[in-house]
Amino acid sequence: MKARVLSVFIFVAGLALLLGVAFGAKGSEVSAADTPPQFRDVYRVLEDGSILVTRTRLAPEQALRATQACTKTPPILSEPADGAQLDTLVPDYFYFAVPGTSEYNIEVSTSTTFSNTVLHVTYVRVEYVPGQRNDIWSDDNLLPNTTYYWRMSSVCENDEEGAYSPVWSFRSAPSGGTILPDPALLAPDDGATVGSVQVTFVTEQVSGAERCQYRYSSDLADWDHMYTETTLGYRDCNVHQDIFEPEETLYWRAAARNSYAWGTPSASRSFTTPPVTATITISPDSGGTLTPDPGNISIQFPPGAVTATTTLSYTLQPQPSQNLANFRFAGRAFTLQAFDAHGQPITTFNQPFTLTIVYDDSDLLAADIREPSRLNLAFWNGSEWKKILPCTGCSVDTEHHTIIAVIDHLTEFALLAPQERFVFLPIVLK
Repeated sequence: MKARVLSVFIFVAGLALLLGVAFGAKGSEVSAADTPPQFRDVYRVLEDGSILVTRTRLAPEQALRATQACTKTPPILSEPADGAQLDTLVPDYFYFAVPGTSEYNIEVSTSTTFSNTVLHVTYVRVEYVPGQRNDIWSDDNLLPNTTYYWRMSSVCENDEEGAYSPVWSFRSAPSGGTILPDPALLAPDDGATVGSVQVTFVTEQVSGAERCQYRYSSDLADWDHMYTETTLGYRDCNVHQDIFEPEETLYWRAAARNSYAWGTPSASRSFTTPPVTATITISPDSGGTLTPDPGNISIQFPPGAVTATTTLSYTLQPQPSQNLANFRFAGRAFTLQAFDAHGQPITTFNQPFTLTIVYDDSDLLAADIREPSRLNLAFWNGSEWKKILPCTGCSVDTEHHTIIAVIDHLTEFALLAPQERFVFLPIVLK
């Protein structure tokens, strides 16, 4: 399974760290024998501030390899302080980056020699800002009442690892803290074929949650390959979006955490992403209908729309390719192109064609679109987005979540809504 990663911008971003109790644990105590195998994780911060994690299981000889010939200075550890007693099973790891280095490794172990390292994490594209600490998040619960040792190293451009920092230790919190319940999954529906490769996930809010985590897998027995962690921001972390490969069926589940520990993971659901391309032949006598994503998009050309046999091409986009200015994106973007028998482009037609688009409430929630009636299909005219509705035969059906647009030209299209504007009036006390 692959995840399509958005453009990466590393700020002082929190990153995840798997230790001790696996994501599938339900807050109960486990023995050291239950500690998961060693992994190498690569973390990337996405545009929305969430974190995409791709995990590879290490062979023993990889996990215990000696330090490579890399002369870069290790980062400076900050927290947890050496010898600290923690009140959490999910500590944040703070460190100071060093000039000239953008990739770091962190190791955590219950052994001073790191002979049983439980995790080897690679944190990529770290921006060096003098005096600014970087924060690595914990993805899973530590064992309670356990002494851990941690160290970090810089990584050279050839992926060789430099000298380690001094080893610091800390002790995890005692057992008995509050474990949050599993969140109920709300969207997508189990088994659904979603309308885009950018998928919106919605769970019930969990009281007391500080962060949320979403895991994806093609195998119900392995939830450790890829996951995303997000924190509370302009919207609650129970609404989240990720981008996936087309025509991919995956399982997903979620969990929430408080300051003490990660809570119980949810039950799992599955979803399938749609194809991103489709073509159809349109004839002068019968027209043609293209349904690249049955149930979500339909493009219908009537007889007489073209004067000669024409090939129509559809390309799904995760997001609009052009700046949205004063619009919000409602989860549907695509480009339509048409060519004649000689491969020459056709952009206008003798009769208009009909576009029918089904939207998801979850996409509106993610975009903070509060008035579905204000949805509009827009097209890019080369310099700006132009709304198509109102028009003859066009409609927004909020009961059936459907947009119908009747148009006669091809370009890039996107389902949009205007930015909400709020006026805050001063309060006068008398």
